[in-house]
Amino acid sequence: MIRKNRPIVEFPGDNVELSCFKREKNRIIIRFYETLGKHGTTICRLPDIIKKCIRCDATGRDICNQKVNGREINIKLKPFEIITLKVFL
Repeated sequence: MIRKNRPIVEFPGDNVELSCFKREKNRIIIRFYETLGKHGTTICRLPDIIKKCIRCDATGRDICNQKVNGREINIKLKPFEIITLKVFL
């Protein structure tokens, strides 16, 4: 369950912009993109423990599982890449 009075999604740094956040039955959908035109990494930080995370294409089809570390997801980025995640809390 997402707690009140805390950011729902955090991306440290200035290379990522959140473009979509959607709650569904037992998961959330997060879409964001790389803004600087450079290869890099980012961390997607949530307020609650993440049970599972799946990287998807723009239509919602599963691509692969993402490694999860507690409340954080480490993500490799390509220049201007748009990323969609299904996150199970």
